[in-house]
Amino acid sequence: MAEQLHHLVKVSRLPNVTIQVLRFEAGAHLADSTRLSAAYDNLRMLARSPAESIKFVKELSAHGA
Repeated sequence: MAEQLHHLVKVSRLPNVTIQVLRFEAGAHLADSTRLSAAYDNLRMLARSPAESIKFVKELSAHGA
């Protein structure tokens, strides 16, 4: 898994890639498909920022995840 995490960090530097990690406690429940867009926007708002997400992935990688 560490190799996969390193790869995520690498591809996150591409201009067309954004990585954001959603905290588990934030939840990710979709009531129905008609609310998909609103749910997606909400999840993005609840997720770590791209910079925080990369830092989190690096920390996971460093701890042997």
